[in-house]
Amino acid sequence: MTPRKAGVLAMHLPPGAQTWVALGHDAAWTNAEHLAALQVDVAQLANWQRGGGEGPKPKPISRPGDDLRATIRGRAIEAKAKAFLARQSAPQPTARKRDARGRFVKE
Repeated sequence: MTPRKAGVLAMHLPPGAQTWVALGHDAAWTNAEHLAALQVDVAQLANWQRGGGEGPKPKPISRPGDDLRATIRGRAIEAKAKAFLARQSAPQPTARKRDARGRFVKE
């Protein structure tokens, strides 16, 4: 079997397959499991709202792949922050002199 064929077969595994579970992929849960978790999340939020919104807001059930997405998102934010700080610390170009009418003056 070629690596391409193995990759195609792996991508078409059904949701809930142990391969997806081992990889922590979204497909580690079946659609029914995702819907059940969503129902629990909605019920918790609705009960919290009916209670006047007092106390801490309920947190949703963690899904497969949440940790991976948070890590990737965190790395992207860190990279953007570093780029922003690098731009801020870079020397700014000096402003060109202008005359009374606002035109640039040759130096």
